This record gives sequence, structure tokens and C-alpha cells, in this order.
Amino acid sequence: MDAYTQDTVQKKLVQGYIALAKDGKISLIEPPRYGEITIIYQDGKPVRADKRESNKL
Repeated sequence: MDAYTQDTVQKKLVQGYIALAKDGKISLIEPPRYGEITIIYQDGKPVRADKRESNKL
């Protein structure tokens, strides 16, 4: 990972993104404004991330 990519990932993490590593690649999941994220693991590895967003009244 070069310095530019590392800085970009660090900035995204500070913004609240969730980082998942799968097969040597980093995936970033954008956080919902209001809602929840469920991460499904199989054999200790993330296989799916479900994001549910709702509206605040």
C-alpha cells in the first residue's frame, strides 16, 4: 500500500467508514446517516455487510 492510499484509508476511517479485509483487499463501507450495519462472518471472514438506513423524525 503506497502512502497516498494509506492516507486516503485513514481519512475515511476518521469519517466513520468501516474497513473490512477480505482476500488481501480492503473494502470500505460507508456508514448510514441513521441506521445500522450488520456484518455477516463465515469461518472468521466477512462475507456480507447489510446496511439499513432509516429517517430521523
